[in-house]
Amino acid sequence: MTTTPARLPAADRRAALLAAALALPYDQLSTARLAAVTGVSRGLITHYFLSTALMRDEVMREAVRREVLPLIASGIAARCPIALAAPRELRERAFNSMM
Repeated sequence: MTTTPARLPAADRRAALLAAALALPYDQLSTARLAAVTGVSRGLITHYFLSTALMRDEVMREAVRREVLPLIASGIAARCPIALAAPRELRERAFNSMM
């Protein structure tokens, strides 16, 4: 007999999805890509983030808060307004991390 793994509480599931998104480059942030990486349905991703655009915004805000330099650098390269509005020192460190 197989057992079904326990479901994560909503807040934990959302945090896990956000953590997985923080590991992706900005240009790969989409509901489809995140669903593929995490093994969940696109519908579940949309349930938590509503759209790719809103997901990208939230992920980039969190990347700036946590100082996830590679993601910030790829956001700057993609001209993401949130990445471009990050503190100058953080933008410089993100840029330098890619060298």
